[in-house]
Amino acid sequence: MPYGRILPKLLKGEANRGIPGEVALADALYDSGTNRQIIRQDPALLMQEVIPEDHRAVQAEHFHYDDKTNTLTCPEGKVAIGPSPHAGGQFFYFSQKDCRHCPSQSTCPSFSQREHRARLLLSLDRKMRLSSPLPKPLQKALFRFRTTVERIYGKAKHWHGFSRARYRGRSRVAVQAFLTFLVLNAKKALRIKEGQCPLKPPGLAALGYG
Repeated sequence: MPYGRILPKLLKGEANRGIPGEVALADALYDSGTNRQIIRQDPALLMQEVIPEDHRAVQAEHFHYDDKTNTLTCPEGKVAIGPSPHAGGQFFYFSQKDCRHCPSQSTCPSFSQREHRARLLLSLDRKMRLSSPLPKPLQKALFRFRTTVERIYGKAKHWHGFSRARYRGRSRVAVQAFLTFLVLNAKKALRIKEGQCPLKPPGLAALGYG
C-alpha cells in the first residue's frame, strides 16, 4: 500500500486510543480525494483536513464548487451548463454565450480557444478541495502551525542524537524514541508553564480558531 494511503488508518488509530481531533494536518504526500473524503465523512473521524495539493497545474482554484448541487461557478459568477462523466472525474462545460464576452477570458486558464468556452475537469480530489468549509486564510494558518509542530523532530535529530539508531532491533529503537521524546516533551511542558510557549499561536487566535 502506498504510504500516503495510510493516513485515515492512522487517524482512526488515534481516535480509538481516545485522542480525537478536529483538523488533520498533513503534507502533500497524503494528497488524494479518497483521503479527504474518508477524513470528512467516515463516522469514526468526521474531521476537516488541511493537505496541500501534490501537483501545481491548478485551474479550478478560483472556481466555486457546490457539492450539494454538483454545480461549478466561475469567478465571474457564471454557472457551468452541467457535468459530463470522465475517467478522471467530471468535465464541467460553460456556455459559449457566457464566455464569448467575458472580461476575464484572456486570463482564464480553463478557456479553450478551439471551443470558445471554458471547460474544467474536476477530479474527486479537486471537488473535495473546493468544497472545504475551512476558509483559506485559516487553512494557511493551520499549515504554517504544522511546521512549528514538526520542528521538534529536527531538535531530536540535531540535539538529541535521533539522527541514527543507537541500538539494533525495532524494540530497542522504540525505547530510544520513547526516551528521546519524553525528554523533549518535558522540556516543552516546562516552557509552557513558564509562559514561553503559547498554547494557541497568535496567527490562529486572530482568526478565531479554537
